[in-house]
Parts: sequence; structure tokens; C-alpha cells
Amino acid sequence: MRLRALAIAPALVLLVACGGESDDSTIGATTTESSAVASTTTRTAAQTTTTAATQLAPAPGKVQHSGNMSECTVTPMAYPGLTEVDVQDGAAGHPSGAKTITWHWDGGISTGTVAFTATMSGPNGQPITRGVKLIDGEVIANYVFSGARQENIAIPPRWNDESISVALPAASGTILGSSFNWSADLEVDGESTGKCPGA
Repeated sequence: MRLRALAIAPALVLLVACGGESDDSTIGATTTESSAVASTTTRTAAQTTTTAATQLAPAPGKVQHSGNMSECTVTPMAYPGLTEVDVQDGAAGHPSGAKTITWHWDGGISTGTVAFTATMSGPNGQPITRGVKLIDGEVIANYVFSGARQENIAIPPRWNDESISVALPAASGTILGSSFNWSADLEVDGESTGKCPGA
């Protein structure tokens, strides 16, 4: 009888010990979960700080883009001459990050050589130029120039007698980010007839 009681006692001790391990492991899991939450909060705060730090300061002689749209109006220096330029986030048929640039002018552009350009630079300082060139009313160049590389754009500009709109592809728009500075120009036969912002 005593032998049977002694055999049962170690089994009970073993069960109690296992139960204790189970409780410890649950506490450990809770601690790990709390650490993960704290870590996520720290990361989120760091990301918010980084985003705020990339807000670009206005540059002299440039227009600052820091919302969904920025614009500039100017008095033409000659005719046909530049009157307004708009830069807007998003472009129809393009992925997120693309921009739409629209030049407005006064006067006819059906003859001569006409060049529209917009030069932008973001937090990294890399200039990106979006341009369109026409000769006698026909588009002969439609491009993005970045660094030493020119990319010809297959999608034609949309235009009428008073404005011309082009898309800045998402790859270039993403480099600029949501805060950047820009300026624009209209040249007719090699002479500027309007700069945005004006002098």
C-alpha cells in the first residue's frame, strides 16, 4: 500500500510542474506582444518625423508645390506669351506619383518654333525637366530630361488654342515627392516670351 502511494506522488509533482511552465509561457507571450506594440508605435512616430522633415522650403525664383496643386500667373513679355502654369498631382491613365503640367498662353502658336518647359527639383536636389516642342503647330519633341538622360514620351500632349497639358510619368514624379520647387518657360523662336514665376 505504501509503495502504491509513493508511485502516485511523483506523478502529481510532475503535473504541477508542467502546469507552472504553461503559466510562465503565457506571460512570456504577453510580454513579447507588448514589446511588439511599443516597437510599432516607435516606428510610426519615426516615420511621421521623417515625412515632416522632407517638406521642402521655398526657393528664390521658384514656385513651391506642397499640396495637390500649385500655379503661377505671369504677364507675357511678348506674343504669343505665357500667362499661367499649373502643376497638379495625378495624371489620367498613369500610376500614383504622376503629375500633370499645363501651360496657358495668349496668342497663336501655329507658326514658328515654340518650346514649353517646366523644371522641377525635390528634396534630393535632382532637377527634372518636362518639355514639349512644336514647329509650325506640329509636336516634334515630347520628353522628360533627368540628369544626363532624355526619355521620349509616347503619349501625346493634350492641347487647344490656349493651353497644352502633359503628364510627368510616375517614375519621375515619385523622385520629386509631394513637396518640390518648380519654374516654367515658354520660348518662341529661341526667345523667352514668359517665365513662371516672373522676374
